[in-house]
Amino acid sequence: MAFQDIGSCLPPTNQPINQSTNQPINQSTNQPISITTGYG
Repeated sequence: MAFQDIGSCLPPTNQPINQSTNQPINQSTNQPISITTGYG
Protein backbone atom coordinates (compact mmCIF):
# COMPACT_ATOMS: atom_id res chain seq x y z
CA MET A 1 0.00 0.00 0.00
CA ALA A 2 2.80 2.40 0.89
CA PHE A 3 4.68 1.61 -2.32
CA GLN A 4 1.59 2.10 -4.50
CA ASP A 5 0.94 5.54 -3.00
CA ILE A 6 4.53 6.70 -3.55
CA GLY A 7 4.72 5.21 -7.06
CA SER A 8 1.45 6.84 -8.10
CA CYS A 9 2.58 10.25 -6.81
CA LEU A 10 6.08 10.01 -8.34
CA PRO A 11 5.35 9.65 -12.09
CA PRO A 12 2.81 12.52 -12.31
CA THR A 13 5.19 14.84 -10.41
CA ASN A 14 8.49 13.80 -12.01
CA GLN A 15 7.33 14.04 -15.64
CA PRO A 16 5.80 17.56 -15.62
CA ILE A 17 8.68 19.03 -13.56
CA ASN A 18 11.34 17.49 -15.81
CA GLN A 19 9.70 18.43 -19.12
CA SER A 20 8.74 21.91 -17.91
CA THR A 21 12.11 22.75 -16.33
CA ASN A 22 14.59 20.63 -18.29
CA GLN A 23 13.36 21.45 -21.81
CA PRO A 24 13.14 25.27 -21.60
CA ILE A 25 16.37 25.61 -19.59
CA ASN A 26 18.33 23.24 -21.84
CA GLN A 27 17.12 24.73 -25.14
CA SER A 28 17.44 28.31 -23.90
CA THR A 29 20.89 27.87 -22.29
CA ASN A 30 22.45 24.97 -24.19
CA GLN A 31 21.64 26.19 -27.72
CA PRO A 32 22.91 29.79 -27.45
CA ILE A 33 26.03 28.73 -25.52
CA SER A 34 26.83 25.90 -27.96
CA ILE A 35 26.42 28.13 -31.03
CA THR A 36 28.42 30.98 -29.46
CA THR A 37 31.23 28.65 -28.33
CA GLY A 38 31.24 26.47 -31.45
CA TYR A 39 31.48 29.44 -33.82
CA GLY A 40 33.80 31.42 -31.52
